[in-house]
Amino acid sequence: MKKLVFLMMASALLFSCSNNDDPLPNEGNQKGSITFEVSAVNDLTNGMSGRSGLYSQEAVQNITNVKVHAFLSNGSGDFLYKKTYDISDWTAGTTFKRFEVAGSDDLAAGTYKFLAVGRDASDTYTITPNPLVVDNTSYANVEAMVTANGGESEIFAGSADATITDGSRVSIPMTRKVAGVLGYFKNVPQQLDNGVGANKTVRYIRLTATDANKRVNLSTGTGISTETAAYQIFEIDMNGQTVNNGVYTGNDLSGQGVIKVGNSQLAGAS
Repeated sequence: MKKLVFLMMASALLFSCSNNDDPLPNEGNQKGSITFEVSAVNDLTNGMSGRSGLYSQEAVQNITNVKVHAFLSNGSGDFLYKKTYDISDWTAGTTFKRFEVAGSDDLAAGTYKFLAVGRDASDTYTITPNPLVVDNTSYANVEAMVTANGGESEIFAGSADATITDGSRVSIPMTRKVAGVLGYFKNVPQQLDNGVGANKTVRYIRLTATDANKRVNLSTGTGISTETAAYQIFEIDMNGQTVNNGVYTGNDLSGQGVIKVGNSQLAGAS
């Protein structure tokens, strides 16, 4: 009996010491170290219907400036801006970068949405709201905007949800939110029947868009229509091209290092 009482007292003392030596942390002061793993990828299955983003099959990308914006849950279904991280040393053609946040720049522990944005050297976009306002700008409202049609250039974006604790790792794949358009036409006839018994000479191939988007929501990739006037994206001028068997032989882009199949027309634009 004495042995049993002694063992019970020893166990009580052990638990008492453990509680005193390892106090509960102050959750209000917790911070979490973060490592971001950011990649630039192609994704043809996301955003291909309706008015969603246009994704490119081209694997090459020329983004040179990548930032990750952090938005903290406010507990009511919204995520509000906290801070921005500059993913350094991203050069044209980079597809993956691991970036460890310095300890002094860690985030408070909590539930976040992270928005990564990649922009190229010819960037003409304004990220709006400008600037992003701490504890005010909502994740859902961040957009890229150009002032005029024709000012578009390549832009990538991607997002990830994460609960940040000490040592968190966040993976963010970025996809194109604005992509170029390529027109490739073969065997364009010199003459077309105009429907009233006479032929008309084909002089130009033009691609024109209406209901143009100057803004894109970066969290969804959805374009926002801001102009209804027609906008010419590109034009191929066939005046002066030779004709063989009734079709144009094609525009010459050899000076730009482009090799095409015979009797073809090629043009592109952002």
